[in-house]
Amino acid sequence: MISLAILLISIGFYACYLTSEKTKFKPVFGWEWWLKDNEKPANFMGIFFMLLGSFLFMYLFNLGVGIFSSIIAITIAGSFIILFTPLRIFKFYELLSVLVVCFLLEILL
Repeated sequence: MISLAILLISIGFYACYLTSEKTKFKPVFGWEWWLKDNEKPANFMGIFFMLLGSFLFMYLFNLGVGIFSSIIAITIAGSFIILFTPLRIFKFYELLSVLVVCFLLEILL
């Protein structure tokens, strides 16, 4: 569940990041064209995903720790997205494999 919350927050921040006018647009995953063409729905979708991830943290850890955890997750996801997206270091399958490993570790432990 924690990995899902972090994934939702990361997708939401990435959607809001791509709709910014200051970013250089280089699609990585293929669905970025829709986000760039439909900026207003993409911003709402990004905010919705970040709120959904924050509410999931609040459900898991109660109100105080959930808000604190969501702020930390938004800060970390935002830092990684702002740093690594222009460099185009990570590919889709690399991110997918890391996500699957995190889900498996969370389920097994």
